[in-house]
Amino acid sequence: MQKSKTTSAVLCFFFGILGIHRFYLGYTLIGILQLFTFGGFGLWTLIDFILIVTGNLKEKQIVINYPVQSVVKANNTGSKIEKKYSFSNNFYVAGTHIVKRKNYILKNCYDGMLVKLVPEPTNKVDPNAIAVKDEFEETLGYIPSDKTSIVNKLLKSSSYKVFIDEYIIEDSFSNPGTEHVKLYIRVDYD
Repeated sequence: MQKSKTTSAVLCFFFGILGIHRFYLGYTLIGILQLFTFGGFGLWTLIDFILIVTGNLKEKQIVINYPVQSVVKANNTGSKIEKKYSFSNNFYVAGTHIVKRKNYILKNCYDGMLVKLVPEPTNKVDPNAIAVKDEFEETLGYIPSDKTSIVNKLLKSSSYKVFIDEYIIEDSFSNPGTEHVKLYIRVDYD
């Protein structure tokens, strides 16, 4: 479950010198450092609060590698066991704040929904852009530009599936009373 930006900001504001917000976001080591330095004597806490409010300090992303299948092959010297691993990566989807996309996501998308990644080499803004589209070819958003090289490698792998891992509706910090949609996808591949 994605950690709330509001909760992170409140924890940082009230308990920042103890590093509680860092523990909440999954940064245990930094949380311990803040605990023993009283949030870097308050300066570190102030910087973290600004980063959280501006959306630049988010939950730590963890990639989980797990065995999905064991294959046994026999050879001349006896049996040999080989394990095949499947990997999973989560990515934030940029551009969901555009009103048309946000409304479409709210009406038509759900956790676990199958989506696809479509490279857009003719994109005028970013020739390396990778769009996230649903089955009706509706663009839901884009892979952030700093992640496109990783995702391009995944697209070249032999097999993968892309799902909406989660979407979150929360109030916007910059425009109170309006909803902001955050969309995350999960790419499972071999």
